This record gives sequence, C-alpha cells and structure tokens, in this order.
Amino acid sequence: MRKYLFLVSMALGIYLFSFGGFAGAVSGDCSKCHGDLVTSFELDAPNPELTCAVCHNHYAMNAKHPYPNWTAQYVTGIGYFKSADSVLTGPPAIHNYHNGSNTPAGTNSCGKCHRAVKCESCHQNVKHKQHGSSEITSFPAYVVADGKAYASQQLSCAASNCHRFYSPGIVRTNSNGTQLCVNCHSTDKSGHNETNLGPLHDSFSSTLNIGVTNYQVSCEGCHAATLSAEHKKAAGRLGQPEDNECGYCHGASAQSTVAAEVSDIKTANAQIKDPKLKAENRGCVKCHFNIAVLPARPSEHLTYHIAVNSNNLSVVGGPHKDCNTCHANVKLFSTISNLARTPIDQRKYDCFVCHNQQFNLAPVHKAGLDGQLSDVNEVHYGCNTCHTPGTKPSEKVAQIIDELKNGAEGYECVDCHTGDVLDAGHAGKIDANCTKTCHKSSLTEEHLNNPVTQANNQDNPLTCNTCHANPDVKFVIAIGDTDCAACHYHAHNLNIVQQVPANIPLYPGFEWSTPQNAEIWLGEPWFDVTYQANSKRIVSNRRSDVNSEQIKDFYLTNMTTLGWMSLSEETINRTIILKFNSGKRYASVMIYDSEVPEGQTTVPAGIKIDIFYK
Repeated sequence: MRKYLFLVSMALGIYLFSFGGFAGAVSGDCSKCHGDLVTSFELDAPNPELTCAVCHNHYAMNAKHPYPNWTAQYVTGIGYFKSADSVLTGPPAIHNYHNGSNTPAGTNSCGKCHRAVKCESCHQNVKHKQHGSSEITSFPAYVVADGKAYASQQLSCAASNCHRFYSPGIVRTNSNGTQLCVNCHSTDKSGHNETNLGPLHDSFSSTLNIGVTNYQVSCEGCHAATLSAEHKKAAGRLGQPEDNECGYCHGASAQSTVAAEVSDIKTANAQIKDPKLKAENRGCVKCHFNIAVLPARPSEHLTYHIAVNSNNLSVVGGPHKDCNTCHANVKLFSTISNLARTPIDQRKYDCFVCHNQQFNLAPVHKAGLDGQLSDVNEVHYGCNTCHTPGTKPSEKVAQIIDELKNGAEGYECVDCHTGDVLDAGHAGKIDANCTKTCHKSSLTEEHLNNPVTQANNQDNPLTCNTCHANPDVKFVIAIGDTDCAACHYHAHNLNIVQQVPANIPLYPGFEWSTPQNAEIWLGEPWFDVTYQANSKRIVSNRRSDVNSEQIKDFYLTNMTTLGWMSLSEETINRTIILKFNSGKRYASVMIYDSEVPEGQTTVPAGIKIDIFYK
C-alpha cells in the first residue's frame, strides 16, 4: 500500500510538474513567442495552369457559355477571364468570387464549376495540421465543386466554422471565443492588430515621380500613415474584400514580384535603426510606381491636375512652384481628397474650387488702369490666357505674385501689356481702304492719337477706360474680337456688318446670315436666356441633301478642334441642341427640320442651323 501511494504520489508530482511547466509557457498572445508576423502558412501557391484551367479552360467556355455584360479574354494556357489581370487577383477577392454565391450554382450542371470550390481545387497538397482543442466536429456535409474535374463532391470542411465558404472570410474564433487559426497555422491572430503592426507598416514618401521628375510632396493629406490602414481604406473605397489575411503583400498568395519587394524591404530595414528611414524605405513608390513590381499599374503617379472648366489649364507649374504648394496646405486636404475620389469623367473643376475667400486664396485680379482698378477677369476670357505654365504671361504673373507677397501694393495692366504685347492685342480688323486717309489699324492709335477721328472729342478725350470700363465692350475685349463692327454698328450713315468669329465653324454648302443681336428673340419659348446680352445669332438657309447626324458630327468634331469643350447634347422634338464652352465664352448649335427650333412639324425644305454665341 505504501509502495502504491508512493507511485501515485510520484505520478501526481510528475503530472503537476508537467502541467505547471505547460501553463507557464502558454499565453493567449502567441506573438510573445512567435513575433508579430505569421510566417508559417502551410499552403503552396496555386498553379493556375493546373487549377484555374479545370473550369476556366473547359471546352464549354469557348462554345455556348453565357457571360455577364463583358467579353471574356483568353489567357494562354489558363482559360477565359474578365481580363488578363484576373489571374493576379489576391486571396480575399478569389475566396469571395468562389464562395458559391451566384445563380448558376443552384443547377446541377453549372454547379460543377459555380458552387463553392473546395480548398484543394486551388491549393494542391494542403498540409493540414492535426486539429487542436478548437476542432469543430458537429457540422454538416456540403456539396461543392470538385475543382480538379468537372464534377461535384461532398465536403464537411467547407461548412465548418473555419472555412464557411470563405464569406465574409475565414472565421478566426469559435463561438466560445477559442482561436481557430491554430488549426492550420503555428500561431494565431493575437497581436496581429493595427496597434502592434502599425510601426512595422509605417510608410513615408517625401518625393513623387511625375513624368521624369521627382517632386517634393506631402502625401498625408489624403493617405494613411501606415500601409495596413491605407490598403484597408483602398479596399473599401474600391469595393474589394478586406485583406484580412494580409495576402496582397505577404506570403505565397501575394503576387511574386510584390512578395519579393516586401522581402527586400524587410531585409534592408533589419539593418536600419532610424524609424523614419525605415518608413521611407516602405514608401508607396517601391511597389505602386515601380513597373518591375506592378507592371499592370502606371509607372508614375496618376495626376489629375487639369482644371477642365478653366480652359483645360494644367495647374502644375505657374504659381504652383511644387506639389506642396497645395498638398501641404491643411485647408485644402478635404478638397483635394474629394477631387481625387471623383470619377475622372466627372472631375470637371475650375481654378476657383481652391482660389476663393474660404481658403484665403482669392486671386488678386484687380489691376490699375488710368488711375482706376480694372477687373482682369472681365477682359481675359480664360485662366489660361495668363496662367498657362511655360508661357511669358505665366512667368510675368509669377513675378507679380512674388512682388505682392513681398509687400507691393498692386500692379498695373501695363506691367504685362506693353510693347509688342500691347500692339498685338490692339491690332484692329479693318478694311485697308479705311486706313488710307482717315482711320488707323491700331486701336490705341485710333482712339487715343488720331486727330482726324477724334477731332470732336477734344473736350472729353477718350481714355483706356472708355473701352475697358464699358460693360458692353469688356465682353468684346475678353473674346479678343478687334473687328470694328464688334463695337460700332453704324458709321458713315451705313450699317457695319460684323464678321463671324474665326473659331465658329460654318457648315459648308449653306448660306449664312450676318451676325445679329441675339436678344431680338428674347421671349421666344425656345430661346436660351444664356444669350440675352452681349450675344449674337447666325442662321443658315435650309438644305434637304444633308441629315442632322452629319451636321451634329461636324460641329462636335470642329468645335473641339477650335478649342471649345462640349457641355451637353440633347434632342427636343425635332431639334438637336449642342452646347459648348471655352472659358467665359459660350456657344449653342441648333439643328432642326421643323419650322421653328424645337418645333414638332417637319418642313419639306430640309434642315436649318442656328448658332448662338457670346
């Protein structure tokens, strides 16, 4: 009995010793032993030629297989996909696409490919570890696509708490809170959170490549400070599954070139102590603008620096000396971020989205002229007149801006408009016969220094402001129309006929009226009130040998060629209406075969064209 008790005591002591040692070594935070990164995923990378091809290269894909509203592309040796980049899709999206949540999965024949796909269909030779204490044994079997052949198969794993058809993703904890990750991996997700992983994913870019130049730039206004947070934001913004497995960048599931770059960065950073240098070594440019790493992505930052509604003016250069002129301005962060997230075809902004009183960036567009302040916006029909980078006007503007910052009280029109520039801007369009005895071709000479025509103005001489402060004349100045008839409708007891501007194309073969004041038709039901002041209308005769589509295509093409931007196209009854814009100028083309614009009854004589412009 004494021997038995001794043996029992000894066995109990051994058990307690063993249990005590085990309890002392195990922690709920596996990172205390294993570090913060899971490095022992035991899944081989999928081989698309062996896996994807089973379904995607099936003979039915090239025969009568229906597709959504896109045309499948064939990837050599692998099969048909939405695009060639589909075979590079990361694990979260792949799992989501193959979870069986689709209509064809409900039929027996289609389900052989479209049902939830078993793991082994992509991951050959899955090295499952022996299940631990968190194993779930009471789950049903489920019919899945075999993936290795055109067939179905019953599985239980796919319905378990671990895999659950991969939607919304692999579940990490059982209902009782125990970790499930250790069923397959050597460590769990404890410690794998933004707080612990953040320092390992800090990213900082001090320069940005635009074309062939690296510019100094601050990215913090739009982008998160850590790669993990930024990638999570990007996935949500793009409607992609969250990368819970970190597989976009890490492990065998990552694109090989990305995984290699990440490995190189980790190796380099292991030799660096300065956290800032480590963060810069993880800069976005290492992958996103490196064509060797992401060949399908642009090799430079996508720049959206075109102010479409300001004459397609590039905002790179000019008064914006570098990227940080805007990107380091805290007041502009939300504006820049909103513009960057607006679809390209809708991102039609102008300079004043930033240059306004709200941001204290209101431009100084008041210039001295004859002792008065003149609004330069009213006599220049677009921002690009002065601000196009690389031009002499933009260089002069930059000089004026620097002088204003250094205390200058203002500037004068003649700071820019002098010499040849002044002469070119005041070169009048006048018949040569008129200049032989009376008139001068220079508008400044004609209005200020011509003793013949200004003889009656001795007591009240004309000045620059006679024209430049006159609201009716400002519009003519803004569009650069120096034709005498643009301002003077009568002379020598005759009506003066104004010429159609050179950038208003006239469809060949029609006869056209002379420009008439558009406000004559104010009050007509079809009249566009945009043209109720300082506007002209020209009208064609009718032709039956052309159709409205030919005329529409002519104006869409030629107006764009001549510097106009198409604003809209609509059809009202039997009238096609095209609207265009160029800076402060507007034009509308009405093409109709009715008696009046927007009428409903066809006229046998054919089609007529009306053009309004201002």
